[in-house]
Amino acid sequence: MSHQKCHFLIGTRWFGVLGPTQLMIDALVEQGYRVYVFGQKDDHYARYYDDNCTLIEINMARSYSAFWRDFKDIVRLAYYVRKYKPEGIHSFNPKPALLSWVASTVSPKTKFFIGVTGLGNTFIRAKSMEPLITRALRAACNRASYVFFQNNDDVELFTEKNIVKPEKIKKFIGPGVDLRIFKPAPKTERGDDIIVSCTARLIWQKGIREYIEAARIVKENYAGKRNITFKLYGEVDTQHPDVVDAAFVATAHDEGTIEHISWTDDIVHEIQQSDIFVLHSYREGAPRAILEASACHVPTVGADAIGVRELVQDGVTGYLTPLTEVQPIVDAISKLIDDPDLRKKMGDAARKRIAEPFSLVNSSDAQMEMYRAVGYKIPHLAEEV
Repeated sequence: MSHQKCHFLIGTRWFGVLGPTQLMIDALVEQGYRVYVFGQKDDHYARYYDDNCTLIEINMARSYSAFWRDFKDIVRLAYYVRKYKPEGIHSFNPKPALLSWVASTVSPKTKFFIGVTGLGNTFIRAKSMEPLITRALRAACNRASYVFFQNNDDVELFTEKNIVKPEKIKKFIGPGVDLRIFKPAPKTERGDDIIVSCTARLIWQKGIREYIEAARIVKENYAGKRNITFKLYGEVDTQHPDVVDAAFVATAHDEGTIEHISWTDDIVHEIQQSDIFVLHSYREGAPRAILEASACHVPTVGADAIGVRELVQDGVTGYLTPLTEVQPIVDAISKLIDDPDLRKKMGDAARKRIAEPFSLVNSSDAQMEMYRAVGYKIPHLAEEV
């Protein structure tokens, strides 16, 4: 029985895989590939789902100590690998990479790619298991044709720990931003009122505590002078070991410190209406939220942390502030509140210097270059701005 050539994309959630790979999926399908996307089902995957791929549900545990659950996921993945014998398996994030690596051994001819799109829970909350995880990642990277990274810090970490061989390293900024959708638009008339936004999963390492505390101080400082609204877009990630206490966010919302919006179907409009974007994440691959804000000409106040500092040019497209410190966040936001010309200047620079070079087209094409290097016949993409 002959099989149609196929390709696997494996991550934690369907939504998280489909967003950054939508152009890659289209390109693969055009070349005759059947694409399978593995991950946890969620309520929002349809935003990127065009019925051009097959979705298979795998509910991976976020922690590294759910051994029985991980074993069952490996068996399930191995079943599909053996059944379809994909030409390639492209995994995203360390946990999916480890499970996919084990499952891929049932088909030695299958090409294997690892995307290190962030190491938050791996080396922040899983310190006790770091030696074991390091050895496992080293074996997985040895199996991989290429390992791609989104920032220099993660490259250095994997190099220092001798996890990946230098010739297998690919580095580019992802996941990319769709410039056709995320673009500037006129703001609604609201006088001197200012909107500050943050888009993030509600886990502590995203800097949620610092954002809310900064919002409280800024609102106190401008009380009776300016109307400053702080918006927080993001769901409480109940399955993540670093989950924010929902009551903490609810209290801040009820007190008027922030407006919490767990989900919106029009995040583009919400960002376009924002004057300042904030992301005080402790560690990232390359946060799409900053790319989206930059594409909409919105300056970012971000933490001077891995992944974030790749996408904020301090003093040019926004400001970098010391990790976990609140007052510098307050100071940076205040500078932007008080100077509309500075906001415009930095927002314009963010689109030109950050969003355009790191577009979805450029990111997708860079990833598919790995496919081309191992024999995939896929044409280059053309940017549509």
